Amino acid sequence: MERIKTLSGESDEKILGKIIVSVVMPVYNAQEYLAASLDCLLNQTLKDIEVICVNDGSSDNSLKILEEYRRHDPRVVILSQSNKGAGAARNLGFSQGSGRYVYFFDADDLCAPDLLEKCVNAAEAQEADIVAFNFSRFYPNGNEEQRMGIHDDWLPKGCKVFSWRDCPELIMSVVNPTPWNKLYRADFIQKNQLRFEEISTTNDITFCAVSMAVASRVTFLKDSLFRYRVGHSQTITSRKKKNWANIITAVQSAEKQIKRLPYFEEIVDSLCRFIIENCIFGINYFDGDYKSVSFGEYYNRVRSIFAGEMFSNVSIDTVKNELLVQKFRAIRKNSYEDYLKLAGHKIVISLTSYPKRIKDVAGVLETIFRQSRKADEIVLWLAEEQFPKKENDLPDNLRKLVDQRKMTVRWIAEDLRPHKKYFWALPSYPDDIVITIDDDLIYPSDMIDSLFVSYLIYPRAVSAMRAHLIVINEALEIEPYNNWILETDHCRYRPCMQLLSTNGAGTLFPPGIMRKNELYNSDAIKDTCLNADDLWLKAMQLCENVPVVVAHKYKSLQYVPDSQEEALAHDNMTMCQNDVQLRKITDWVDRKLGDGYFVRKLTLPPQMEDSVQLLGVSAICKMFRAERCREKNERRVLNNRLQRALTAEKELKDVCRRLRKENVALVSNYQKTQNELQKIKKSKRYKLAEYLARLVWFVRRHFKQSKGKLL
Repeated sequence: MERIKTLSGESDEKILGKIIVSVVMPVYNAQEYLAASLDCLLNQTLKDIEVICVNDGSSDNSLKILEEYRRHDPRVVILSQSNKGAGAARNLGFSQGSGRYVYFFDADDLCAPDLLEKCVNAAEAQEADIVAFNFSRFYPNGNEEQRMGIHDDWLPKGCKVFSWRDCPELIMSVVNPTPWNKLYRADFIQKNQLRFEEISTTNDITFCAVSMAVASRVTFLKDSLFRYRVGHSQTITSRKKKNWANIITAVQSAEKQIKRLPYFEEIVDSLCRFIIENCIFGINYFDGDYKSVSFGEYYNRVRSIFAGEMFSNVSIDTVKNELLVQKFRAIRKNSYEDYLKLAGHKIVISLTSYPKRIKDVAGVLETIFRQSRKADEIVLWLAEEQFPKKENDLPDNLRKLVDQRKMTVRWIAEDLRPHKKYFWALPSYPDDIVITIDDDLIYPSDMIDSLFVSYLIYPRAVSAMRAHLIVINEALEIEPYNNWILETDHCRYRPCMQLLSTNGAGTLFPPGIMRKNELYNSDAIKDTCLNADDLWLKAMQLCENVPVVVAHKYKSLQYVPDSQEEALAHDNMTMCQNDVQLRKITDWVDRKLGDGYFVRKLTLPPQMEDSVQLLGVSAICKMFRAERCREKNERRVLNNRLQRALTAEKELKDVCRRLRKENVALVSNYQKTQNELQKIKKSKRYKLAEYLARLVWFVRRHFKQSKGKLL
């Protein structure tokens, strides 16, 4: 291996035999994985290392394993302490290290064989205090997913070395706040007196975030060099429920250290984001125990922190994360008692389908299973007349999900087309949160979370991932549907009566918000808008004074490949069926409640905080339309590329599937041929033929030899 020069310029000969990297590894009851972790470290391509293993009061065979490795490799150093936690173990290990660099590793994880060599080379080349890199998470079932260790897209373009000056608002969050995806220069840690918090959990986030804030030079590698094991019972993540207060201790320690820096005012937004992220992580992670006394205490402490003066100017502009700001707002708004009332309801996902699309439903639901906030129940409403054999008409992958109890199929007698997704769900789950989705979309992983947080802020509004702004002209008339501001997010996070939620893109209905009997008038639906559930629900929302909130910055819909050959949107928009159906609905509502009722309700401002009223000012509408047109063209291009990529991927998968089948068939035929050949070889006829062939060969050879002698 190529020797590495020191920062002081020492030659290779002078540093020969010196320790370049001290690896510090806390060990606590890790006997199951310890050997694999040690093998990863001791087989590194960089050999000039020491592996300092701090036995943190293990009660299993971990110490014996360490001693066995030390007998075979003198680079293993063993230190012992009573059980004080990983933070104290790392501090002890670092204090005894002699390497120019230090790397903190966990006793149940794995890494690439060239991790240390690559990181040291990068540190030397860039004279860096810290070298960060990407990583992956691997699960007991064998699945593995790649993760970003650094958000290099937050840095100036082309930036290879950075400090707080390059991204002051994000410096404490730009790199994942874990110690195992970074190599540190040892004298940098000593100079800045950096230490891990000596608490049982969450002991690393302060060290990692503060080190980023004080580092003069940070560089990064895009390689994925570390593999984080998920599911080990002794990992920090699995033990956090017992130690909620440690999160508060960790963020307050970080705040105290950052406030001492002379440039604190320049990175205060980054500190705010760091505190908000970690405090909210605690609330999200412990959500299942929200009724416990300890969770109530934690929630109130977080709410008290968020009420501090430092957080008075928190906004999307300062924190740079819309969903995080919405969660911050939800906590500041809701007392613990209010949070209990709102968060105590089940989340029910409701959708419908029909025979031509039913094959896609399992794929759609996979994106629901991967949501960052999980649903409590998933219900698929199907019309009996479309599936006369019921379960036997469903594809195998969907029946499998039913058998695994991941979802429920509810059979209904009446086919109300797209209305089926809400028509029976809302009355069947009156005390639960109902989120409607479609059978042809791939949903972003934060959809449920975004809708839920919006609901916490506006519990008496419908929250939607996608909405259109109904345009009303100066004469107080509704403009044609195609003149509306489609897919608008200009007034997101603000309730508005003029917003029309598109319910298939993900729409949340709070418990009991739509109770009027007229909503469930199937005859009226058939007479007015059988193919336009969004318009019917909008009319019912107006009748109940329920506004709509856009809960997420709009992103182009991602459709399941080949699912749009038959879609209601084509007829509703291109053939102006939306206008026809809307006219029927407004006439029906006006007959019931008085002339002009529909438009009057649209123009009334919602009676709630932060609401917005957008009447038909022509200049504003034109501006919106021009901007939306530009955005829509850009999105259309991107969406077309995405659809082509998805289609190509599907075609490639089909080809691979066909080739696999052909390969299986070829292998099977080959095996059959081999079996038949073996049978033939074992037969008497084959043996006789083989004997005769040998006899003929022997006679010919003997004849040639005899003939040669005669000559």
